[in-house]
Amino acid sequence: LVIFTARPMQKIYFTNKLFLIFIIFFFFINGCAKKVQLPCPKAMVLSEASSITTFVPGKGNDITDIETETIINQVVRSCTYNKSVVTVKTLIKFESTKGQFYKKNVKNLKFFVAVIDKEENILGKENFSIEVPYTNNSRKSQVIDTIEQIIPIKSGLRGFDYTILVGFKLDPSELTYNKQQRKLGKIKRLP
Repeated sequence: LVIFTARPMQKIYFTNKLFLIFIIFFFFINGCAKKVQLPCPKAMVLSEASSITTFVPGKGNDITDIETETIINQVVRSCTYNKSVVTVKTLIKFESTKGQFYKKNVKNLKFFVAVIDKEENILGKENFSIEVPYTNNSRKSQVIDTIEQIIPIKSGLRGFDYTILVGFKLDPSELTYNKQQRKLGKIKRLP
């Protein structure tokens, strides 16, 4: 049993400098109260689900038909232990670019967070939504979301025996598109 709790999303455009300051502050605050830091579970982005490209309905898959391209750029985590339970705070950074014909100022996407053990058994998985805002004068956006996982540690295991997986919830055509793009060595097509 893994318990997920979501925190409100930060609907702010982050520059890389602001993101770095945010991460340093996050670890500083979480690190102040700890004496000995036990290893956290690993956090990874599932390769084939690390990006999502949406297309204008009724069009093809050409670069001019792209509504939005969004990638999971970074996953950072910190953790605290309470006896045989580890609480992991996972920060997920999304970067998005909208295509030339996408006129809306927001895109809603779905992603998942799963916890697996060292035998790769799925112990818990939950789907979440993210709203990516675009300002009127920018085609790019960055959003950070924070998800908290509470993981009971089984006897004989340690925190780093668990892995937190993050990825976009893709339909079969989106997954096929991602596989094709990776074969070509591409993750993003929009500048």
